[in-house]
Amino acid sequence: MLHVLLIPYRVVQSEKEGGPCGRTVRTRSFFSVDAISLAVKRGVIYGHSFSDAENSDDLFGWRATLCNIYSNEHTQNGNIYDDSFYFSIFIFPFPMSIARLKKTLAGMSVVAVSLSSVGSVLAAYRDVPAGVWYEDAVNFFLDAGYLDAGQANFRGGDKANRAEFIKLVVELNGGILSTPPAVPSFNDVPASAWYYGYMEDAAKEGWVRGDGDCYGTKPCYSRPGGNINRAEAAALIVRAFGLEWTGDAAQFVDNPSGQWYTDAVQTAADYCVLQGDDGTGRVRPGDNMNRAEMVVMLDRADQDLQYGLDCGTGGGDEDDDVVDFPSITDVVATSASTVEVEFAVEVDQTMAEDVMFYAVTGDEELVVLEAALMTDKVVELTLEKAMTASREYMLTVTDMETVDGELFSDSMSFMGFSPVVKGDGVLELSVAASSPSGDSVPKGAQGVSMLSVDLSASCDDDVVIEDLTVVHQGFGAVGDLTGIYGAVDGARVTRKRTIDAEDQTADLHFAQRLTIPACGTKTIDLVGDFLSTATTSGEHNLTVELPSDVKSNAKEVSGNFPLLGDTFRVAAVTSGK
Repeated sequence: MLHVLLIPYRVVQSEKEGGPCGRTVRTRSFFSVDAISLAVKRGVIYGHSFSDAENSDDLFGWRATLCNIYSNEHTQNGNIYDDSFYFSIFIFPFPMSIARLKKTLAGMSVVAVSLSSVGSVLAAYRDVPAGVWYEDAVNFFLDAGYLDAGQANFRGGDKANRAEFIKLVVELNGGILSTPPAVPSFNDVPASAWYYGYMEDAAKEGWVRGDGDCYGTKPCYSRPGGNINRAEAAALIVRAFGLEWTGDAAQFVDNPSGQWYTDAVQTAADYCVLQGDDGTGRVRPGDNMNRAEMVVMLDRADQDLQYGLDCGTGGGDEDDDVVDFPSITDVVATSASTVEVEFAVEVDQTMAEDVMFYAVTGDEELVVLEAALMTDKVVELTLEKAMTASREYMLTVTDMETVDGELFSDSMSFMGFSPVVKGDGVLELSVAASSPSGDSVPKGAQGVSMLSVDLSASCDDDVVIEDLTVVHQGFGAVGDLTGIYGAVDGARVTRKRTIDAEDQTADLHFAQRLTIPACGTKTIDLVGDFLSTATTSGEHNLTVELPSDVKSNAKEVSGNFPLLGDTFRVAAVTSGK
């Protein structure tokens, strides 16, 4: 009978007679006849004990010893397993302080499971296709018990929130190692919440500080249910994993100096945690991350990677944060009978508009009547019957073809459309004081803010915005712009849309409805991406023309319409040249 010791940390094999040694492995489970006390004892005998690092502040690079007297090594789903009857191991989570390490070993429990065979792997999520860019990270976290194996779907396209991100950070650093206080440290983290222990542990370690570094004072808020953007994630990872700036990674073009996140983003790049978008030099620090990006970033942090060795060497797709692997990236119900599907790559128009390649299922299958390609990567599906509000549905795409002729299949769950109930608030639109002045822009320029609009709700009620129609004006061809989108605080909040050549409009749909609190104001930046072959001297400006161009729950929309942005002229030079 074998006993399984589940310890989700990497180990390094070292030279010892009788075992295959000398190679780094990532291991999910270890097999031992005895409990961890024997494993630790043997580790000390092999000469890798606390004394090696007793006076150090951290354990970077000092990991563990594993050698087998008997080994039957095999690989399953990309993970290395050893069916070993006897071996010695000394596990050290890293990087980690000595104090935290000792607490980890003191609190570690052995999970004994009777097995007739070893190396079992938990079932994969049905919405994580084989070979997708985040598959390995999901499987590692699932096997380690960090993700909920009871769920059928991973929901990689959903936005990650702060609570689930912090939970994974704590798990990767040894789990909850201290008893949470009786009185919550954060006003918005009740003791009854599933994430209470994780938030308190992270705060005690100094990884989470609360808004305005308020930890230790009252009131103090940490926004556990809020989205987490890439800059915030980088800062938290740098603190939790003890990463130090090396200057090896190149500076990102959209990570300006002097920002609160500048150093954290560049430090994360030094350890391959952030790798930027291929060919643009952009890292998008203000963009909210989805769950797929979350597990990939944390998986990289856990591997102690180094820029120049593990990334930044090929200059190709392997250095992307999001690899252009053919897949579904998002599915959103835009009305009771329409669904928008966004793909990671450009899809063939003929195939994309053939309904036979789509299936929508819930309690019953909903027939797809029509499929229309909205942009190179976005398809709108029209259903025969209306969906039930807030009910979960599954979209399955089978044998879709990319513009390069590659076939792929994928699926993703989504929620049925829920209409917004009309409220009592009044929505007022105005050109923001921060709206950019007109300028010349190089061909191929990306992320050009062309108009900023203040959205203000009256004190009567919150206002929820679903869609915004933007009109293109100027003597430039609409084809000069590959698309426009909306952003709030640097994070994209709408789909990117091409401008219709006939009516010069683009309908921007909010991926998540934008809520303007009563008496509050939010500023949306209308952003354009220019084609690298845009016509020289072409003139472009954006406008919100009518109150009816805003779809919301407001009882009234007011403003000094039209709201017109300044003119941007295409220069004779190309971006980056």
